[in-house]
Amino acid sequence: MIMKQYFYWTDKNPLLYLLMIFTKKEFGDAGNKIVIEEYLVGEEASVFALTDGSQFVVLSTAQDHKRIFDGDKGKNTGGMGAYAPAPLVTPELLEKIEKKVNIIIEDYYRTKKFKETTICCIARLSPNKRVGDLIQAVAVVKKQIPDVNCIVIGDGDEREKLQSMIENLQLSDSVKLLGRIDKNEDVWKKLKSSHIFCLPSALEGFGIVILEAMACGIPYVCSDIPPLKEVTNNGQGGLLFKVGDSKDLAEKMLSLLKDLKMFV
Repeated sequence: MIMKQYFYWTDKNPLLYLLMIFTKKEFGDAGNKIVIEEYLVGEEASVFALTDGSQFVVLSTAQDHKRIFDGDKGKNTGGMGAYAPAPLVTPELLEKIEKKVNIIIEDYYRTKKFKETTICCIARLSPNKRVGDLIQAVAVVKKQIPDVNCIVIGDGDEREKLQSMIENLQLSDSVKLLGRIDKNEDVWKKLKSSHIFCLPSALEGFGIVILEAMACGIPYVCSDIPPLKEVTNNGQGGLLFKVGDSKDLAEKMLSLLKDLKMFV
């Protein structure tokens, strides 16, 4: 559940609000992060679009009201109904919005694949994520697919150990530990540009990153632990391997990389 609360900083010192949120913890963990937006005056409208990553459809425009009384009076309610379509959004303005949406899709969805065969892994570099199994499997895959690359997005205590493993297996040109990438858009662009996704974890709470890979249209190879079997419906859209078995992982990745249309 996401808790929302809005404050307008036009009538009080903003430091009072920060004190209330961060020090007094009046919103609990929901107040661990805040978003500061520029105060804008005037009407606002919402435009929603659905996309499959290639094309998009714009739904009806809408406007909602956040003050309980007319004339921008009363407390901020977080929403007091809406009406659609919104007169504010003229055909000319909607055309500009559609052009902007198309640019976003071009930037973040219609991403070109890496030239080299690329495996992507997004995981914290900790023992229970078993990224070392992936590195060992890449060494096996490379014997049959010499141009294979592997990018690992994430950081953690095992970074130095994994880097040493990469060097010992002479994979420095093939396996890259990219560390933490702050912008989600940049993470998804690298994921979308890859050919397959791999999650070798021995422990996962849910495995949402698998769903994100599937949403990007990227086939996956992941461990057969219960949470991942559940979230993938026993491997629909990808392949499962025996957790901790780098040989099985290599075989599954080779199978998928040699037939990328397997799950198209």
